[in-house]
Amino acid sequence: MESSKVFKVLFAHILICTIFAYTFLTSGFASTVVEVAKEGALTLEKSASALFPFNILYFYVGSAQLSRAVEQEPFNLDIRIIRMDAFFRFIDTNRLAQDMIIEDGEFLLLLKEKSKIDFETEKKIVYMITYAYGMKRNTVKFAFYFEKLQNMKDSKTYVEDLKKRFPNMTLKNF
Repeated sequence: MESSKVFKVLFAHILICTIFAYTFLTSGFASTVVEVAKEGALTLEKSASALFPFNILYFYVGSAQLSRAVEQEPFNLDIRIIRMDAFFRFIDTNRLAQDMIIEDGEFLLLLKEKSKIDFETEKKIVYMITYAYGMKRNTVKFAFYFEKLQNMKDSKTYVEDLKKRFPNMTLKNF
C-alpha cells in the first residue's frame, strides 16, 4: 500500500475513534435534560471556532446532545428555545440549522397558548422562523411570518433586519 493511502486510512480511524470517545465522554455528566441541552449548545458553539476536523466533531456531538434532550422531553419549551438559539448561529450556511429552527419555532408557536412564552420570546421566535424561511427561499411562508412579525408591537428592529437581509422577499405592501 502507498504511504498516502495508509495515512488516509489511519487519519480516518483516528477521527472516528475521536468522535466516539468525545461522544462517550460528554454524555451522562449533566444531571437534568436542560443541562444536557445547554452542554449541547455550548459544544455546538465551539464548532464555530474550532479547526477542521474538530469543528465537524463539535457540531456533530452538539447536535446529537440537543436532539437527545428534545427526544427525552419533547414538550419542554426551554429545551426547544435553547436548541433554536444554538442553531441560529449556523442558519446562513447549514440546512439542518434551518430545519431545526423551523421545527422548534412552529412547535413553540403552536403551544404558546398553553405555555408561558413571553411576548419578547415570541417575537424572537417569529423572527427566527421568518429568517429560516428566507434562507430556504420559501416566499409564501416567509411572507406569512413576516406579516405576523410586522403586526407585533415593537418589532421594528427585527423587521428592518429582515428587509436588509431579504430585500427581494419583503414586498412593499407589507
